Amino acid sequence: MSQTHEYEAGSFPLTASSSSSSSSSSTSQLYNDKSYHLTNQYEREHDVEEGVDTKYELDSDDQNESHPFLPFQLPWTRRHSSGSTSSTDSETGGRSWLNLKGKRNGTGRSIVLSLGATFVLFGLLVLGYLILGESIPDLASDDVTIPHSQITYTDNDTTPQWKIDASTIPSDSTHVVFPAHTPPKIHMLEPLQDRLPYPVLESYFSKGTLPRTLTKKTAPAQIPLDLVYLFVNASSPYLQEAMKDRAEVEGLNLGGGARHWRDNGELRGAIRSATQSLGGEAGKIHVITADWALKEENGTELGLSTIDRQNKQGKMVKRDGSQHEGDWRIGQVTEWLDWQSQTNGSRLKWHFHSDLFQLPKDEHDSTSLAVEQEWKDEALPTFNSFSIESRLAWIDGLSENFIAFNDDMFLLRPLSISDFRHPLLGNLVRLDPSLLVPPMMSSISQISDPGEWGALQHANQLLSARFPLRKRMYMHHLPKTQSRTLAHEASIMWEKELTLASTRGFRESKKGEGDVEMAWLITHLRVERWREALLWSWVVGKIGGVEGVWGKQAKKDLRKVLGMDWNQEEGEVKVYSALSDRKTLEDLDGLMNQAGWESPKASVYKFSSMDGHLPHQFDESEPDKTCAFDLSTCLPGGFLNSSKTSSASDMFKHLAFAQPQCEDCLIRALVKASGARGLDAFLPSSKQVFYPPEEHGDEKWRRTEPILPLVSSWSEGDFSLAANVRKGQDVWEGTEARADGGVELRRWCIKLLSRYNYVWAETPSRFSPIHSTTQLSMALNQVEHTPELAMLCLNDDQSAKASEGARNKLGEWMEQRWGGEIDGVDWERVDVPWT
Repeated sequence: MSQTHEYEAGSFPLTASSSSSSSSSSTSQLYNDKSYHLTNQYEREHDVEEGVDTKYELDSDDQNESHPFLPFQLPWTRRHSSGSTSSTDSETGGRSWLNLKGKRNGTGRSIVLSLGATFVLFGLLVLGYLILGESIPDLASDDVTIPHSQITYTDNDTTPQWKIDASTIPSDSTHVVFPAHTPPKIHMLEPLQDRLPYPVLESYFSKGTLPRTLTKKTAPAQIPLDLVYLFVNASSPYLQEAMKDRAEVEGLNLGGGARHWRDNGELRGAIRSATQSLGGEAGKIHVITADWALKEENGTELGLSTIDRQNKQGKMVKRDGSQHEGDWRIGQVTEWLDWQSQTNGSRLKWHFHSDLFQLPKDEHDSTSLAVEQEWKDEALPTFNSFSIESRLAWIDGLSENFIAFNDDMFLLRPLSISDFRHPLLGNLVRLDPSLLVPPMMSSISQISDPGEWGALQHANQLLSARFPLRKRMYMHHLPKTQSRTLAHEASIMWEKELTLASTRGFRESKKGEGDVEMAWLITHLRVERWREALLWSWVVGKIGGVEGVWGKQAKKDLRKVLGMDWNQEEGEVKVYSALSDRKTLEDLDGLMNQAGWESPKASVYKFSSMDGHLPHQFDESEPDKTCAFDLSTCLPGGFLNSSKTSSASDMFKHLAFAQPQCEDCLIRALVKASGARGLDAFLPSSKQVFYPPEEHGDEKWRRTEPILPLVSSWSEGDFSLAANVRKGQDVWEGTEARADGGVELRRWCIKLLSRYNYVWAETPSRFSPIHSTTQLSMALNQVEHTPELAMLCLNDDQSAKASEGARNKLGEWMEQRWGGEIDGVDWERVDVPWT
């Protein structure tokens, strides 16, 4: 059953301007199991003042025009007006002397008094600036119409047929049997569904402000994040049998690893803790667990299966007497799960490995089902969490951004969406600058590393071939905000490596080149993609422009950005980067209050990508630094003192990858040039329009989104406009592409940047390895006496022969904190004990 609900924000022709303060109250909206998409209706702005140019006049007409990238028709057309906007007008709130024509009827005295009052007011503003040390934010200069904002989401609770046909087992509450089926197709590289309207992002990305008329009533609501948990129970006889068979196939003699698969009942408490902590701000809850083909002898033992000897197909006889012809599978569930919840629209969704393991395919992929099945047969069953995590982006119905948990991770206090994703700054990353991951695998033995460092270093090896070779920060063992879109990007960029890694049944496997720590890979992919997109916007989009060449004007622009003497042609240019002068994080409370978005409840933001690129060794105590831009290293020989030119794409690859220290310093210079807020110095002009070449119908990975090359090595990438910019990619949902086929580079770059922005944050948390019942008791006691803690990971490191004492102790603690009724928990069987 499907229902559609709409939250209408009201009609608001917003003017991009400085943020305005509003009351301190914030709004929150309770959501159930929904999927979301944004729709925008543009209203035409009337009564434009004389002398003020409306850069974007958005008008509707009755024509429905399809364009080749979008699977729907859009009834809107964008039109332009000529002329330029007066900066004086913008700085005086949209008024100019032109507005005063015919209104000079006052006396000379009134004029003097008016001027006197103006000077007094100006003096007070300057005095406030000197006392508070606060720069007055520039008003956004373009008077733009912002879309009538509306969030529409669909309550899609259509139950898959296989879940309806599934059957519980009377003698075994920890497994279900279900018919084999074809998993739903997951589309890749789709447009982001939670992107803010263009005029809002244009104002924020350029000036660091929100349009004045964006208010609590008109701003889009924050979209809930889905929660994803991995679960396994090593006590399952089917798992033990499958594990033994798989180990024999891979030639492994496993021992001592049971603790990684032991079920201590944590999942129940972990899910309840997040449900209570986030409330309605949590979306769907997805649990991922193992399944296997149901053998004839297994079905017979369970009293559920007979075999048709003529056609060799299994015939499942359910308790209601119905039968289902075909292959059957058996999957793990928890003893507290009420399977009926899977057919009545519960927020908790149960998934099995056989549905997630799919290969990345685009619409024109020729990979046959037989080839994919051959790979799937080699990959499953798997007992390697790294392999499973590499397929999370294939969860059916997963939100664009989601929070990935292990089943031993708990949320201890009320949190908000902004503790995981900020509506303006992007996803939160929790990195450890004191622990760096090397860019290469240290030895061949790391291929079979039973821990995590082999997978981390392999991930960094992949990143260091596509982006600069460098050490990168470790990530804390905490819930991680992940992006379905970036997981798809990674799966395409490193398709060969990740496809092979996913066939490793155990961490100790000897096949391939080792495991890949996917969450770490995706997080640092976001950091590197932001860096890449940021400078590409300037080097290729703005300076190279539609001609794609760095020539005479580019040299002037470079000298200006670096603050060079006009006669300097060699040596180093020192660039002082004063991060302390930036107001990005300082402004957040006011902006969040203006829009009615909820601020983080436990997390402290330390660095925003809106202030540039996060250094791989960030020193919070020294935010202001000087970097050196070496002209002989960073530029082609003799570039500044000759008529020599360079393609913008080649210049970008040289700065970004061949000499990455040059790009990092140039980014600092451009951030400085942008002022205290925003990134305007990076962005192309709204007048820069590129006309892409015609596409070939057989082009692989065609996409409606701005995305730079999906290659595994930067040297193989073509970063030119012609190779990356396609018609319609500058279009926000609810608008049309230009009728002349052009792409506005400013829109394109802002859309590109909005895929990857992030904020580095710290959250009070604790990671506790548990080796004994005594150690567990001590850890839980410390948690109870540290109320500021927001996140907890209890990592089971007990021996395989550990007693039930720790399990019972943990169960008692979880029941005390999260037992009883919790709003929204509708997936549990009645009266299942915690211990």
